[in-house]
Amino acid sequence: MEYRKDEKVLSYGDVVLRRSDLDLLEGPCYLNDRLIEFYLQYLSAKFADSCYAATPSSPLLLVSPAITFWLLHCPDSESLVASIAPLQLQDREMVMFALNNNEDVEMAEGGSHWTLLVYIRKENVLQHYDSMAGCNRRQAQELANKLKPFISSGSTPPKLVEQTTPQQQNSYDCGVYVIAIAQLLCNVFEDSHKCIPVQDVDILLHTQVTPSFVHKMRRNILELISQLVK
Repeated sequence: MEYRKDEKVLSYGDVVLRRSDLDLLEGPCYLNDRLIEFYLQYLSAKFADSCYAATPSSPLLLVSPAITFWLLHCPDSESLVASIAPLQLQDREMVMFALNNNEDVEMAEGGSHWTLLVYIRKENVLQHYDSMAGCNRRQAQELANKLKPFISSGSTPPKLVEQTTPQQQNSYDCGVYVIAIAQLLCNVFEDSHKCIPVQDVDILLHTQVTPSFVHKMRRNILELISQLVK
């Protein structure tokens, strides 16, 4: 299927993908916000029905990169409370945040690294998955500090843990690692009936999220987009 340089290819949920977005998947390129958001919406539709829209009945929530960015850089507590309330975090069993290191609130599509912050209620823990260990640690800590008063149902705030994460072998695959790990965690969450055995996840991460798998995932996403277009 051929497209003009930047024509619209697919509308999916709240995301519009263009030819230039697909080009990022085809080449050795950093994934932008739209591609990350597209795949999180796809996972939401597959695993959690309409939980992307913060449906109260869903135990699983995948938060869009735009909302995560806003929560991280929210200028005051009043705005933070207003932004978090619709997500109904205290009703969720697992919540995922695609985290970017962009520091410029006026610059769209900024930053240079994606990581995944995941809240697991049964463990009362915030797990940070970073494919370039330590790169987004400060951002993860800042977001965790903002989320802690809202996300735990008990008196003990969740602990932030830097998870041992498969490491990327280049400077551009971080976004693919984020969505690959998110997909794996969704699979485990569904298969284990919301109980995530940490040791099992560690084994699966390092046996499944390999450089070759990440490379193939770019092609798989392109094929998925092609199928959705049809």
